Amino acid sequence: MADKIYQFQYTVLMIEARISDGFLTARMGLKQLHIDIDSIEHVYLDNRKHRDSVELIISYYDKRKTLRRARLFSDHEETGLMELYHEILDRRPKVALVMLDPHEAYLVLGSKPAKWAAIPSVMLGAFVAVALACTPLFIHGTDDGLFEAHIDAFRTEYAPASRNLKITGATFPFDLSVTEKFGVGDDPEMLTTWVPMVHPTWVEGQPVELILQFRVRELDAIQNSKSIEGVLRNVWWEGPSGRLTRLFREKGVELSKTAWLVEANVYGRDDLKLAILILSILAVPLIGVTLTLRSRSRLS
Repeated sequence: MADKIYQFQYTVLMIEARISDGFLTARMGLKQLHIDIDSIEHVYLDNRKHRDSVELIISYYDKRKTLRRARLFSDHEETGLMELYHEILDRRPKVALVMLDPHEAYLVLGSKPAKWAAIPSVMLGAFVAVALACTPLFIHGTDDGLFEAHIDAFRTEYAPASRNLKITGATFPFDLSVTEKFGVGDDPEMLTTWVPMVHPTWVEGQPVELILQFRVRELDAIQNSKSIEGVLRNVWWEGPSGRLTRLFREKGVELSKTAWLVEANVYGRDDLKLAILILSILAVPLIGVTLTLRSRSRLS
């Protein structure tokens, strides 16, 4: 039997549910549902007009025979969720709670209306995802050490004691540098540039161990400086990207397999401040929306 797909909008989300090989799958924000249709115990559709959305509640047994509940929401004008509901009833007509009023249905389901929690749940999922993406910033931000060394010390695959670096003795072949493309409205002084950071005896053709990242406006200061301070970007996904490696290769520069990326003139504490700022900006609307919707739910 061909897969059946149902799409419906809920606020800013486009949700897609699919029935395939006897299973219902759906994704709502970061939440993924995977339900064996034969394991469904009850289904209830709450589409009362005074509510801001339509809610489909499914109680089912998981692989451990534990009774669980799943919720899907859609805007009232959407038809996809209603079509999904009828498809489930066509397959399992005895699971519908159509003869019960909303209060009785929620009691049978062992649940209660929780529409107010749907939007905060999606926002919380996004908040957690951003928090995980900020993990490298927190790691850099809690590093209060400083590793001072000559460029020779970086001819190794072993990471230094601190990611806050002060490097001396390096030279920069600026003719081999790579600068990001200039877009309409971009400030040329703010464009990012990458340049090999090498020992004075380095010759073209030898692999490069360090790449320095900086803004174009910092070029003169870097050229005239006897030492470079910055942060080693080697946490998780940080480091030279595949695209950057390719761009350097087009210039005849081969990066070593363990090449490191150093961002000039930044410090770990700057990363910590940035992470806190990002999460604070996201937390304010999350808390505000949660408290507002919960308050309205209690009054209704």
